[in-house]
Amino acid sequence: MFTPIDDANYEATLQGCEAGVALFYKKLCPHCKNMEKVLEKFASLAAGVSLFSMDIEENPAAAQVFDAQRAPTILVIKNGKVSGKKAGLMNPKEMLAFYKANSPPVPHMTRRAIVKKKLSFDLLIIGGGPAGMTAAIYAARANLKTILLESNITGGLVNSTYTVENFPGRPGIHGMELMETMRAHVDSLNIPVEEVCEIEHLVLDGMEKRAETADAVYTAKAVILATGRHPIALETPTEAGDVHFCAICDGAPYAGKHVLVVGGGNSAFDEGLYLLGLGVKHITLVECTDRFYAAQATQEALLGSGKVTALTEARVDDLIVRDGHLTGALLDHKGEQLTVDVEGIFVFLGQRPNNALFAGQVDLTEDGYIDAGIDMSTSLPGVFSAGDINHKPFRQITTAMADGTIAALSAEK
Repeated sequence: MFTPIDDANYEATLQGCEAGVALFYKKLCPHCKNMEKVLEKFASLAAGVSLFSMDIEENPAAAQVFDAQRAPTILVIKNGKVSGKKAGLMNPKEMLAFYKANSPPVPHMTRRAIVKKKLSFDLLIIGGGPAGMTAAIYAARANLKTILLESNITGGLVNSTYTVENFPGRPGIHGMELMETMRAHVDSLNIPVEEVCEIEHLVLDGMEKRAETADAVYTAKAVILATGRHPIALETPTEAGDVHFCAICDGAPYAGKHVLVVGGGNSAFDEGLYLLGLGVKHITLVECTDRFYAAQATQEALLGSGKVTALTEARVDDLIVRDGHLTGALLDHKGEQLTVDVEGIFVFLGQRPNNALFAGQVDLTEDGYIDAGIDMSTSLPGVFSAGDINHKPFRQITTAMADGTIAALSAEK
């Protein structure tokens, strides 16, 4: 569906394009994988639009010409010229709006069918991280007719993990690579998977459960909720476009610059090491509590680099923005005001549960998690939960997989 372009052929290829969209990506960028699926859905509605893709790391000259160092970056091509550019992730509705704002309506744009498909299954799995994919594998082995619906791409937050050091048998593997192997196992069992799938309505009570999207109505006898969590945003009075949640996606433009990393857990330290590997000149690392929580070996690697200023009992009070660009941050460090000069911020403050779909139907804890039974059952018959959405003391890839295993075996009964 995508036509690859590179440093050698991009000019001739794009100049001959009447209407198109170009995706500038990195191989290990989770947002890029997500954007690829979004564009595939977009293209299914816009038959006259050509799709192009370029690997930023393998084609730095063209990426520099288009100022597309951030991944993903989307270009709208109109009569051989760039008519619109945007960096970052968009959902299908946002992508359609962005395209329409930067190009005339496409003659072949198709209308969405009014009559939705009605599909029936034994088991509906909502969420495609390690818990959801493990549940799908066990369900398929039990001959349950199963479908997996994922709002983004399969793999969940593990896709954003630079290195997974504690997965048995695969030490040092990149998170996205690990999730791709798990997805390959799911695909080998012919389990249908719908990615970039927005559930508009979910009904969990009664004998028949129902999930409705823009395209279809899915019904099932049982449901496994494996919706996981999402990153906590940095809340400051002043906003800036230079605030990021993924070093792999957005770190390259900060080579030779000073950045701020917010958070004291494994993600903050792992991403900090990745940023130094990209050539970031200096990192100011801030954690609001009185200590860091990352693995000791990772702490020693980052803090021993000589390129990090580490502050505990510190928080970001505000951002300093001049002429639309971030130039610094105002910190509260143990009650004293501190200004640091930074050009980018990477935020790793932890996660919150993705419960909006079923809040008010399934009983939740005060923090918004599902208090599942030992068989992963919830407060509703036929509804199970697995992974990081569950209330539990430890959240690891392996614990999510264990939850998914148990949930699928329980749903089989």
